[in-house]
Amino acid sequence: MLTFGSIGCGNMGGAILSGVAKLEKWQVIGFDPCQAATDALHERCGLRACDDEIEVAQQADVILIAVKPQHVQGVVEKIAPHLDGKILVSLAAGVSLRRIKTYSGDTCPTVVIMPNTPAMVGEGCCALCLDDPALNEEQKKLVLELFSAISTTVVLHESHIPEFSAFIGSGPAFIFHLLESFVEVGLRLGFSYHD
Repeated sequence: MLTFGSIGCGNMGGAILSGVAKLEKWQVIGFDPCQAATDALHERCGLRACDDEIEVAQQADVILIAVKPQHVQGVVEKIAPHLDGKILVSLAAGVSLRRIKTYSGDTCPTVVIMPNTPAMVGEGCCALCLDDPALNEEQKKLVLELFSAISTTVVLHESHIPEFSAFIGSGPAFIFHLLESFVEVGLRLGFSYHD
């Protein structure tokens, strides 16, 4: 059995952990400074909470960095000595593959991903950047199989991730907002939610 670990178990990290937990060959572990997040994921998908970021890095085969972009450097530098033989995956918007590789001391293959908001309800689309030359074909296949099992995936060069984020990443949120506006107008016109 393989272990998928997440450092950061908020909305997106939690959504990915929940999806991975449904796959038979994966167990999920995670760390979040907010214990309520890991407690909720334990109940929802059997997450085993870790005491800190280092424990996640030591025990996971694939490590998701699901923290705010401003925290990526500190987290990756902290776990870098424990990344040999691992695959590092980052979903931090605006943090380039090159920067992550620098923070980790180039100790392991790294993947940059960009999931979109419907991932939080199991209906997401995720862009995968497999540009790191350190990724071998077996590792690319593992990452692609992993994320394809939990969302629709598309492999993109890193240069296209910002466009993906703007178009596919944020697009559904704008559509949901538009639909909510239609409902609000209907209510103002005298319709009920049931109508």
